[in-house]
Amino acid sequence: MVYEIIEPGQEKALALLFTKNKFMEVVNIRVKMQTRYVKKWQQYLTELIGDDYMEWEGRKILISAPTGMGKTTFILQVFLRYFKRKRKKVLILSNRVLLRTQYWSSLLEQFVEYRDIEESVTVMTYQQLEEKVKSGAIEGVFNEYAAIVCDECHFFYADADFNNFGTFVLLQAIARAGATKTMIFLSATMDEVKPLIEQTLKNCMTILRRTGRNPQITDTNEEILFYDYSGLVDYERFHCTCVPDLETACGLLAESPKKSVIFMDNKERGAELLEQFVKTKNVERQQIAFLNADNIDHESNKILISNLAISHKLVPKILITTSVLDNGVSIHDADVGNVLIMTESKCSFLQMLGRVRAEDVDDCNLYFVRREEKEFSKRKARYEWELANFKKLDSVEQTRRWEKYLYAVWDRRDEVMADFYRKALVWMRHEDQFFSGSKNRLRIQFGEANFYVNEFAKRKTEDMYMIESRFYALALEDPVKVIYEQMRWIGKEPDELQVLDSAYQKMREQEFVDFLVSVKDYDVDDMKQFKNMLVKEFRKEFFPDILSKNGTFQMKNWKKYVADSV
Repeated sequence: MVYEIIEPGQEKALALLFTKNKFMEVVNIRVKMQTRYVKKWQQYLTELIGDDYMEWEGRKILISAPTGMGKTTFILQVFLRYFKRKRKKVLILSNRVLLRTQYWSSLLEQFVEYRDIEESVTVMTYQQLEEKVKSGAIEGVFNEYAAIVCDECHFFYADADFNNFGTFVLLQAIARAGATKTMIFLSATMDEVKPLIEQTLKNCMTILRRTGRNPQITDTNEEILFYDYSGLVDYERFHCTCVPDLETACGLLAESPKKSVIFMDNKERGAELLEQFVKTKNVERQQIAFLNADNIDHESNKILISNLAISHKLVPKILITTSVLDNGVSIHDADVGNVLIMTESKCSFLQMLGRVRAEDVDDCNLYFVRREEKEFSKRKARYEWELANFKKLDSVEQTRRWEKYLYAVWDRRDEVMADFYRKALVWMRHEDQFFSGSKNRLRIQFGEANFYVNEFAKRKTEDMYMIESRFYALALEDPVKVIYEQMRWIGKEPDELQVLDSAYQKMREQEFVDFLVSVKDYDVDDMKQFKNMLVKEFRKEFFPDILSKNGTFQMKNWKKYVADSV
């Protein structure tokens, strides 16, 4: 059932309808706003929801709202205060330590006494809760709370394929422990995770009620209400630019008077990029920061993290980061003017872009790096291999030798398969498994727990295989078409893309020519040494496919290279 609100102010008229929806019916509220209502987001979630939250007790609420729309403000200043007045405690779950720090900073502004905070709310990361699930003590953790807020809930989908314990397990454990409580799920990228959350909640409630495992469940507990404000998103402030290589991007960002935020797909690539910035000589090393999972808690990054979490300012001129900064963190810094993102995941892309908030940054360059088909081909092959192995786990014949999975999880003799099984399999109690029901063929019992297929990781693998395959096909036609596809995620048209030539390539071509014309009357030994120096210096740009056994190119081509270059 879908209700559409054409103008602001009509949403409250639907509040009475919410109480009539029973047996897990999902109510979608699709809000259509005119442009004049879009800009002042910080108060809008509070205004749009109005007094509806007073009718949420015991229900399950999903809220899809763009970054910067005031989700945190609503939770802390409206929802939390309401429960505090009723002397009921709220648990807030977040997916990054830095986001938890931001919550704590906001609570310090709202409360005067520590004891008052302690009696009203607890902020915890999903990873902290995960440790409690492993110990089997999650029911006791939830006893003191009347409401559970799952902030940045796309975590259950986005982190599914690298979370060792499995977000698949965690969501089902939360659903069971919070069955009779108010639960709120918030995200700016709800598309992929919404079906997973809804199916988990529905199956959980149905099984708990049917089996009598939780006789306190009521019709109200089974209601799911969906507030969809995703149509309010506005990416007009971003100007799209395609650069042919990271070296050119480094040169542009180093020379820019504005600050830059760069999201890389892995820490090794991020470390290489940092060194490339230093080579430009247009930015000092101390003006560049690099954050990843290994160093985010280091003392050297304390000032950077504090400024991001508390004042929402970017200290360095250039910040290079992996996905440790892709969620929740707000950058309200008018000096930020450049963003570069390297990812194929739509969910990650939108989250990363949302870190730079519209309230303070109204004009920003969004850089895309041109990538060839071979880069997507490698990822496509990896996901294809993983999907083939997921299908094997669905085979009944594969489940007869359960011990091979048990040992393979920690068997380091086959690193590739061991890593796959740690992603593909989760270890959980049968009573916590609601998502798959009887369809999950791989149920390997071992004591009180079982092996199950990580259905969330499988779903993400399927989605990523599709997008990598699509990007590969587009890159075969023209690598710029990959960028056009990503631009569609933010409502941009191809004619809005500025395509730049490689300033780095032109510089290297000139250096190459200068190197060649420096040749004197060399004898054979001098020429061999010169060739080795030439290829060592320029292999990446000019000789990737013209290598001989000794790492240089053949002598018969030498005169042609010199003649063509000069």
